[in-house]
Amino acid sequence: MSINIAITGKNIKITDAIRKYVTEEVNGLEKYFEKIIGAHVILIVEKERKIAEITLNTSQSTLHIDEVSDDMYKSIDAVVDHLARQLKQIKEKMIDKKRQFDKTKFTTQNMEKARDGIETDEGHHIVLVDRYVKKPMTVEEAAMQLEMVENDFLVFYNMNADQVNVIYKRKNGDFGLINPDF
Repeated sequence: MSINIAITGKNIKITDAIRKYVTEEVNGLEKYFEKIIGAHVILIVEKERKIAEITLNTSQSTLHIDEVSDDMYKSIDAVVDHLARQLKQIKEKMIDKKRQFDKTKFTTQNMEKARDGIETDEGHHIVLVDRYVKKPMTVEEAAMQLEMVENDFLVFYNMNADQVNVIYKRKNGDFGLINPDF
């Protein structure tokens, strides 16, 4: 899958060769991190300085790097190399967190045994509050149900969408609907 890339030039004409080179280099970053959403590349010429800036949007964060040299292709290579290093670090951190996470600690059975909840490795406190099975309902029925309870949100099985949704009360009194895309 290729990344959505926007290329802008300031004091430089974006030729087909430059566009192709940038596109190949940025698409090559996917081998380091698969969840890249898009990139905005800005190429700038200021006298002898050739600047390449890339803002990369991933599912985890937004990265912005710029590099300067006397050659535009060197600047592009440098900024892509810098991004590759950062993407590797992000991916390694995600893998380390997954390895360290003890899934057995958060089973419903263990949560019920732990009266005062369970402490996560990051210091968060998780307490099992409710456990119930609701009948499938429409968004309208979920909104009516939410109005009758004191909670700020309601997790429900949306029978029209055939999936789990979350409806919540907004600060302005309206409702919001979270429709997860797995």
